[in-house]
Amino acid sequence: ISRPSSPAAESDKSQSPQSQKGSTSSIKPKKDKEAKKKGRNKEGVLERSVLIEGVLFRARYLGSTQLVCEGQPTKTTRMMQAEEAVSRIKAPDGETQPSTEVDLFISTEKIMVLNTDLKEIMMDHALRTISYIADIGDLVVLMARRRFVPHEMEDPPKINRTPKMICHVFESEEAQFIAQSIGQAFQV
Repeated sequence: ISRPSSPAAESDKSQSPQSQKGSTSSIKPKKDKEAKKKGRNKEGVLERSVLIEGVLFRARYLGSTQLVCEGQPTKTTRMMQAEEAVSRIKAPDGETQPSTEVDLFISTEKIMVLNTDLKEIMMDHALRTISYIADIGDLVVLMARRRFVPHEMEDPPKINRTPKMICHVFESEEAQFIAQSIGQAFQV
């Protein structure tokens, strides 16, 4: 697992991932500083083998919110949804923003959020459930499809269920590189 340093190149402000599945190994971070840079080329793009193994980024988890998502939204609609999630979660300027220090583990198989202090997994999303990733300044918005869990097994499944997205908001100086890395994970 690598912990990359800041990107050397600019990327699009948002990534629209496409589903693909891969494999991963353990999530023990490397301590060696050279290992941080080893997996990236001069453009700041992660090497294929690094993404398969997995990459860790330090971030602050600000919160999550749920949004209704109908049909096949356009990239513009997704970006508006990401901005809506940020407006619901981010504290107004001048107010204290509650947050938790986390490590974001990104691989070709999944995205996990690990609580840095408690050393426990907070979230574990299969990569195929991620529908959109956006970086807005130093914020990263991760949008994942919600799994439907029936409340009572005796109830027949509702045909017209409204699909919902869970939107997680993170803050990091490497927001753009995190979004770029998730986009790359779909291409490996």
